[in-house]
Amino acid sequence: MGERETVLAAYAAGADRLRQALDALPSDRLAARPGPEKWSAREIALHLCDSEISMVFRMKRAIAEPGSPVPAFDQDRWVEALAAHQDLRLALAAFAALRAEMTAVLRGLPPDAWQRTVIHPQAGAVSLEDWLRRAVRHTENHLAQIRACGGA
Repeated sequence: MGERETVLAAYAAGADRLRQALDALPSDRLAARPGPEKWSAREIALHLCDSEISMVFRMKRAIAEPGSPVPAFDQDRWVEALAAHQDLRLALAAFAALRAEMTAVLRGLPPDAWQRTVIHPQAGAVSLEDWLRRAVRHTENHLAQIRACGGA
């Protein structure tokens, strides 16, 4: 398996890994914040779900409209404004569906598509391949935070 396929497989497995991390938490730890200014496992999971909407948009924009700008978003404001009103079960289903659909798109792309870029306000030009790698790292970082919530 090539490096890109390895990263793509990790991206595709993200939804299952998120569910497993949440399922491994004691139920009383899901909504508990591990400290001041820290998100709960539930909030982290919802952040991943919301971030996936943005990530899929960025990747699709890179494929379809290379060179276009993509927006940033304030993750703290999203969690503050949305998390209390979101259904975690539905958000996880949306995350899984977005990952599955985007994985299928990515697997069907010609090789030249991977270097198409979009312009992010803070990061500058970012290629499709870089967005995919960022999505995988982002998920892994937050999975570690979710697992840490279980021992608090």
